[in-house]
Amino acid sequence: MRVRRLATGLPLAALTAVLALFYGWTASNGRPFGLGQPHEGLYNLLTDALVHGQLHLRVQPEPELFELSAPYEPGRNANVRLQDASLYRGKYYLYFGAAPALLLFVPWRLAGLGDLPEGLAAAFFATAGFVVWAVVLRRLVREHFAATPAWMRSVGYITLGLASVVPFALRGASVHEVAITAGYACLAGATWCFVTASGDGRLSSARLALGGLLLGLAVAVLAAGFLALSRGSITLAPVLLVLGYCGLIPISLLVRGRTQGPGE
Repeated sequence: MRVRRLATGLPLAALTAVLALFYGWTASNGRPFGLGQPHEGLYNLLTDALVHGQLHLRVQPEPELFELSAPYEPGRNANVRLQDASLYRGKYYLYFGAAPALLLFVPWRLAGLGDLPEGLAAAFFATAGFVVWAVVLRRLVREHFAATPAWMRSVGYITLGLASVVPFALRGASVHEVAITAGYACLAGATWCFVTASGDGRLSSARLALGGLLLGLAVAVLAAGFLALSRGSITLAPVLLVLGYCGLIPISLLVRGRTQGPGE
């Protein structure tokens, strides 16, 4: 049985390796990532802030910015602003969400590897997301469409890897694409948790909770900053999103799983 599973898993492993190389090449634009070199991408700036125990970036706004009559007007602050950062009470904040930094950039920094190129981070999230989506597809096909021929399954895996926004997003990946691919990977992880939560006929509270957490991260990564900007707050909106998606959703799923029987 193990030999058979290994034999059936080898094509998927080979495809994953090829896609990982393709994703990395696409994200690098054909140039070296520059590992071990300083990188001033916004997620590295946020990582630097987080490891120093603060949420705002350590980059100081230009004094000329505050001398403008309308410092928030794009036409006037173009030469002195930090692009894609929010200025609030004299400090810069990153509004794309901290999940990518917490999941990858901070561990990379704490491991003593220095700055992580944003393109490489996007390729990593994209590859991780594909692996999990492929595992989900494989499980669903095995449980519900067992008669599906091998060639059709292979086409499904290739479609997962290429027929999405991921290859497009990786071209010239920076802060925006890191957030997108991180949300893609977290959503894949949440889906796997939900799909496998009742694999033995009983609901797994731990997997439901983990799935809710990952789903919350996926949503928060893409939505927290935009909601905060629309409401004029960079603190309350993300807190409410994290509370709702990472707290209320898992709790509601746990309560539902405990109150309903296996056949309900």
